[in-house]
Amino acid sequence: MHYRNKVLHPKRESDAKQTHQSEVTILGKAVLVTLAIVLLQSIIVWKFIASTTLKGDTFHAASDLFVNVGAFAVAFIASRGYKHHENLRRWFSYIGIALLVVGGVWVAIEAYVRLWFAPVRLMNEWLMVTGIVGGMGNFWVHRIIDRMPKEDRTHTHEILDAHVLSDMALSMVVVLAGALGYFFGWYRADPILSILVGAWMLSLAKTLVSMRGQDCDHHH
Repeated sequence: MHYRNKVLHPKRESDAKQTHQSEVTILGKAVLVTLAIVLLQSIIVWKFIASTTLKGDTFHAASDLFVNVGAFAVAFIASRGYKHHENLRRWFSYIGIALLVVGGVWVAIEAYVRLWFAPVRLMNEWLMVTGIVGGMGNFWVHRIIDRMPKEDRTHTHEILDAHVLSDMALSMVVVLAGALGYFFGWYRADPILSILVGAWMLSLAKTLVSMRGQDCDHHH
């Protein structure tokens, strides 16, 4: 007969499981909202508005999604009483970092081509709307994560929240690109800002890799 884990302190074990179950609920909601943002932006950027700033925002949101899913999976496994699950969080984080790198390079190259060789006219009014909706979605995710009790918050939760707030700022860059194009007719605003977005994403990826090198579990 074998046991998954030997329980030495039933009350402490029960409190830990309750905390993990609460974390599962909170992170599950964050995953669903982030998934909705990624799907909506993906459809819009590929079918209706070929904005490079919006593509950058979508790649960033996809990166957030993988990090969120990894944290959710770890919390779910912990709530079931299993241990030694941190490798799962690590691999989802690596996938998120890889998406940031691929997205940053892709967006910067495409923006450069559009800026100098193949300018594209965009529906800037709808670009602004999309950026605002994306930013509101990110703020919603931030509020969901913020429901985690302060005493139960870990460095992982802080990293997730920082990801979301960073993506919300990126959505505002999308709004800015749309506003400059719509109100001032500056069609170069989208590719110029996209090059900055690409650099930002690569810088963020470098920071995350550095943090992984210092602490593979994202804990101080």
